[in-house]
Amino acid sequence: MNCSMIGNTYAYYYNPETKKLSSKDGRNDEFVLFFNDELAARDSTELNCLDSRKKSDISRVIKEIEHKRINNPLDDSKRLYEVSWVSEDVETTKTYFDGKLICTGHTGGLLSRQELEEMSSLPFKTITHKDYDPEENCMNIAVGDTYNIDNDYAFEIKKDGIEIIGNGGDTNYPYYIEHLRGSLEFFIRFADQQWTAGSINDEDMQYIIGFLQDRGVDLNRSFTINGTKCEINKSGRIQEVGNTHGIPSLYYEKMMKRAEEAYYVPLNKSVYAEKG
Repeated sequence: MNCSMIGNTYAYYYNPETKKLSSKDGRNDEFVLFFNDELAARDSTELNCLDSRKKSDISRVIKEIEHKRINNPLDDSKRLYEVSWVSEDVETTKTYFDGKLICTGHTGGLLSRQELEEMSSLPFKTITHKDYDPEENCMNIAVGDTYNIDNDYAFEIKKDGIEIIGNGGDTNYPYYIEHLRGSLEFFIRFADQQWTAGSINDEDMQYIIGFLQDRGVDLNRSFTINGTKCEINKSGRIQEVGNTHGIPSLYYEKMMKRAEEAYYVPLNKSVYAEKG
């Protein structure tokens, strides 16, 4: 079985008395045996790692219902429940009991340490100056740009960070200048698809919002900075439009590809096989 499982629906029966799963056609296929702990992962010849996720999802829902950690929408008098499991995409799965959605799971993997270090050390990507365009509601914050912050200070965007200009060379800068610089550096990395906006705390996010407003950016509608389409969410924070996972799209796509490749691994050759 391969990752053509993704996008399909799989249906079974679950008996709460025996705590066993059965196939709807009565066959003891490998997944049913694996779920019921009658087949070890190392002995499987048909299953892959996505089947392990399926088992984990269904088992978790059953435990949550049994321990009353979620409201039980089921008829306790029934001896068999229909269990359906859907893998909508690499990240999202849904588990249903008797047609009722009980749980939506999100799993995509993690960024590697190397990727995290790479994200935080890359030079800024945007090097082309672009003034604010009110019609498109977009602008670039590019290497080489200089922005006046107030009558005393300006920021010059360097390839690896922001240099503060002003105060006669004295590096004892006011609090708001230091914080705006740091938060704006993170924001540029976010807009350059090199970091996540989630790393910016709420106070610093307000500095960024003020910086953009001072440049004329209309935050009441979507806006584009360095090619990344942004919006203000319900919490008053900047996020990438359509990005619900909080990770730059470029790195998220790498994560999803890595997760999908992992699902292709036969169960008997996976880490699960080592556990039995």
